[in-house]
Amino acid sequence: MVDELVNTTTKRFGGRVSFLIATARAGLRYRNQRVRIVFDDDTESAVDVTINTVAVANGRYFGGGMFIAPEAELDDGKFDVVMLGDFNLKDMVMTSRRLYAGTHLSMDKVSVRHATKVYAESLDGSDVRIDLDGETPGVLPATFSLMPRAIRVVVP
Repeated sequence: MVDELVNTTTKRFGGRVSFLIATARAGLRYRNQRVRIVFDDDTESAVDVTINTVAVANGRYFGGGMFIAPEAELDDGKFDVVMLGDFNLKDMVMTSRRLYAGTHLSMDKVSVRHATKVYAESLDGSDVRIDLDGETPGVLPATFSLMPRAIRVVVP
């Protein structure tokens, strides 16, 4: 919902401010959703959880500079799956500073898992939107797979 709001409004204030405004607007309408998340095809360790946001992250930042996965490493061969649980609007407002500072991982409603493959699906049949680098290509179910060493990067 945040991406849709950012992409349909002006970005004259810059990325960070645009995302903050869109997040506040979305928070007034958004309702947390129930999802099942399976890590590396291990259905026994799958989680059924009420979520506000799940970031399947290879990098550390998203959403106009939000430090969502502060421990992520681009070259470790694993996603950092950061799950923001059953946050309400007040929780999001009160913790937004921690999300931008990357100090949210120790919070009770936040959990992190690591995997090379992540499968997610809605538990109640509702449309759970997907955000891929600021775009909204569809809804769950979806599988995210990491392909280690898929591209070569040369750095001077």
